[in-house]
Amino acid sequence: MTVFKTCTNDSSCYIDVDELTYNFGVEIKEFVLQLSQSFRLYAEQGTLAIDKVDIDNARILMISAWFAGWKVAVIPENKLADQKKTMVSDLQADILITGQSASGYKGASSQSFLHLVVESDESEPKHYEQDFFLWFSEQTKRIFELATESYRWAPNSPALVLFTSGTTGKPKGVLISIQSLCHLAENFTRHFNITKDDRLLSTAALHTISGIRNSIFIPLMYGTEVIAPQCTFSVNSVMDLMINDSPSIIFSGPKFIHLMAAIGERETDSAPSLRFVINGSSRMDHQHKLQVEKHFNVPVYNTYGSTEAIGTVLAENLHERALNLGLGGKAFGDMTLKVLDENGVEQDTGEGELRIYSNYLFLGYLGKEGVKPTYIDTQDIVEINEDGYVSWKYRLSNRIKGDSGDWIFSEHVNQCLQQYSCVSDLNTTLIYSEAGVPSFQVEVSIDGLIDGELWKKEAYSRLIIELGNDYKRTELIIVKDIVRSNLGKFEHSIK
Repeated sequence: MTVFKTCTNDSSCYIDVDELTYNFGVEIKEFVLQLSQSFRLYAEQGTLAIDKVDIDNARILMISAWFAGWKVAVIPENKLADQKKTMVSDLQADILITGQSASGYKGASSQSFLHLVVESDESEPKHYEQDFFLWFSEQTKRIFELATESYRWAPNSPALVLFTSGTTGKPKGVLISIQSLCHLAENFTRHFNITKDDRLLSTAALHTISGIRNSIFIPLMYGTEVIAPQCTFSVNSVMDLMINDSPSIIFSGPKFIHLMAAIGERETDSAPSLRFVINGSSRMDHQHKLQVEKHFNVPVYNTYGSTEAIGTVLAENLHERALNLGLGGKAFGDMTLKVLDENGVEQDTGEGELRIYSNYLFLGYLGKEGVKPTYIDTQDIVEINEDGYVSWKYRLSNRIKGDSGDWIFSEHVNQCLQQYSCVSDLNTTLIYSEAGVPSFQVEVSIDGLIDGELWKKEAYSRLIIELGNDYKRTELIIVKDIVRSNLGKFEHSIK
């Protein structure tokens, strides 16, 4: 049984609160009833924005808001303060709940800022140290009878807002329905044969479609236990997770798989319950894939997805893996994949821009709501072979003209920077200045013992010397972790 039920007469979706008891116990049911009623008292329908809220609290908040008919937006943790403030302003959210100081959001609009305190921090302003659940409990003292009927979500009603990575400039808010999220979780669990007896270790961030699917919908719909670690990953921390939590399935990106490969060389018995590993970010290093499969004696499957396509677009099939480097998998679920040839004509096979068809695509972008799209053109040049496997070639937006008029390429930047042994991960995106001038912005994750500023100066000089003056249009940014969320990142992999 699932928490989400569909009315057969109009395809609307609602939350069966009794199934929350079945899956999670009485406590979460009472929380949801109380919090949802508080949302309804605040506004009949509204928008809840959450930022840096842990998975357990986020799950309760989101299901309560949806029960009340509120839309939920998840603010990406890896964005700068000004970008987050802009997102909250664009959302016109009624309530913002943040796990950090809310002072940086002041002035974004007229939201009520509630600071969700997980661990008391004396450095926080006292007037923001307000226990969220206590605040809602105070509101519900006026309630004589809790509402037990869930809001009915129509198929074209946006229930969730996630933000793109901003490869074309400003991150866009993607509007998503409950029905599309349920469909994604159903297809994913069926494809990989995930059951309530599994323990799924997921490193996907909550502000990504994979994070929402893994940490919210799969446990709500199937009762699968999900482990969502909040720690910084290292060889030791990954080994501790595998030994102490005994996952049967791991969903991660290439960096985590790289660490697993390193563990396997010295400790092959650290994951006796593991059935398989799913890579759900950028293309992983093929040698790391083979090392993990050898050391742990489990398959490693490729998947790739898009926020606008509501998750997984390509996936390798169980017991039918593409072992050749560069093959990303076959069309996932009900996805229909086409390539556009040089004349813009759709083809079933061959090379061209990837076009995605699905009945469960996004509903539009925030502020530009309109007719739901029937397909997405990805700007990714791929090749689909006769067996249906898709291999990535390059991204149309990953080249620009330099000051000399010659083309410059993001992959050349990547190749130059990957020569440094201290670089553990990198991600190059195309951005535009206010004047419309394109340039490359490179997020780089490096060894913590390296002086970041000194490395940036050295690496920038090396770029110019090796690639030429046109590559001055490259900005290097040192980040702790890199989060990728769209299809056009196939070319990026860690060393």
